[in-house]
Amino acid sequence: MINHYYIRERSGEWIRHLLMPLGGLLVIVYVLYEMDRSAKVLGACWVVVGIIYYVVLSFVMKKRVSLAV
Repeated sequence: MINHYYIRERSGEWIRHLLMPLGGLLVIVYVLYEMDRSAKVLGACWVVVGIIYYVVLSFVMKKRVSLAV
């Protein structure tokens, strides 16, 4: 959001395209910091499973994978 709108397109909407995404990032960092260690480990394992799934689909099975949601 910041890179696309605020830096590349030089949007003048600094509250909408700079402060709001930074505020969201601060909330995410706080939540991640306050989580139990077991929740962090489980989340990291889930990310690793997703990366392995992506690698298998992309490079082993040679399927085109869309990363856009």
